[in-house]
Amino acid sequence: MGNVTIGCDPEMFLFDKEKGRTVPAVGLIPGTKSKPWRLTHGSMQLDGLLLEIGTDPAHSADEFRHNLRSVMSDVRSFLRANYGDRYELQCGAVTKFAPEDCEAVTEKDLSVGCESQYTMSNEGSLRKLDMLSDSINIEEVCAGGHLHIGFSEKQDIYDPVWLRSVAMFLRPYKVAIGSVVVDSSKMEITRFNNLFSRGLFNPVIRIKPYGFEFRNFSSKWLTDPNFYKVAFNTQNDIYSYLVQTKGQPKEDTLCKLANLLACQYTNAKDFGNVAY
Repeated sequence: MGNVTIGCDPEMFLFDKEKGRTVPAVGLIPGTKSKPWRLTHGSMQLDGLLLEIGTDPAHSADEFRHNLRSVMSDVRSFLRANYGDRYELQCGAVTKFAPEDCEAVTEKDLSVGCESQYTMSNEGSLRKLDMLSDSINIEEVCAGGHLHIGFSEKQDIYDPVWLRSVAMFLRPYKVAIGSVVVDSSKMEITRFNNLFSRGLFNPVIRIKPYGFEFRNFSSKWLTDPNFYKVAFNTQNDIYSYLVQTKGQPKEDTLCKLANLLACQYTNAKDFGNVAY
């Protein structure tokens, strides 16, 4: 058991086997951002036009995988019980919806959350980012695969001391993201690529009372059955080196993080089945 926790709240596409394409989850999924539908080890809800899950905080890689598998199993059971074999969970960075599939979509469904986002300045402090857009474009619907990293609890997210602690934890992320090499010939213009580059290859986060939400990932990582282990161990290594020994993370830890990120920004419009 470590001193760091990890959870996630990835968004997923519903693939309609009858129509042969991804469709909005509006009207198909219970739960909202303010009132999630509770599952055994997490939750599910509608987030914009997508199905979003949330996993309970995990104290180990195995617990992270267990929670993720449990939530996915509950979601698949819900879909089968209500719609038979019609819908399949898929994940990736971006998709688009046919206008005829969006007739039930309202302006509220298309609105984007306005909670503050931050990146890091060159001086190593947190810098607030403006929102890229206040609404969803059905021609480019992006699915986040955000990670929630915890290393404390019940902190005041406006406390300068807490903000400095979060910034300290983020410094290895800045180094890792700055080292990512992306094949520009395979890089497609999406909101995730804009998010990635506008922070000058910086981490993009939301501050939480327990730590932060790391927002650079899309849900494409759900296709990788080994991601859970690398993700947790990377966070745990960073915590150990920064907090326990007051040193710097090992180079291979940063390389692992950089490699995880690199796959998010190439062939962004490819998506596949959830591996959990």
